[in-house]
Amino acid sequence: METPATSDRRFAAWCIDCAVLAAIFLLLGLRLNVWTGRASLVATTYMLLRDIARASVGKLALGMRVVGKDGQPASVAERLLRNTTLALAPALSSVMNYGLAGLVPDTAIMVESLFLLSKGERIGDRIAGTIVVRHLRS
Repeated sequence: METPATSDRRFAAWCIDCAVLAAIFLLLGLRLNVWTGRASLVATTYMLLRDIARASVGKLALGMRVVGKDGQPASVAERLLRNTTLALAPALSSVMNYGLAGLVPDTAIMVESLFLLSKGERIGDRIAGTIVVRHLRS
């Protein structure tokens, strides 16, 4: 049985996903506060593909997955589309003025987090027509 995931549970999964990205940065020797070049490429790729297997690391850890609003498994295209809002920020930061580059991903993360906490879904979910559900064992 599946029920929509609560916004606080989704936010906790988002925090885990951000920690995973930070760990990837550290393993690759990238600075966490610099969003240009390789760091932007790594962040863009991670954000875009994080739900490619129906759930990000954070969602898997907390027993959630991405589905369509009809409850059917979300397609790969829907999962990619829902993460485009997150992936665009680091992608754009790589072509911006160095001083402004960090503002774009930071602002996108804040907006998506506030949207999630206040509305229970991210902007990407609205665009792609997806929801995040929690799997409950019966």
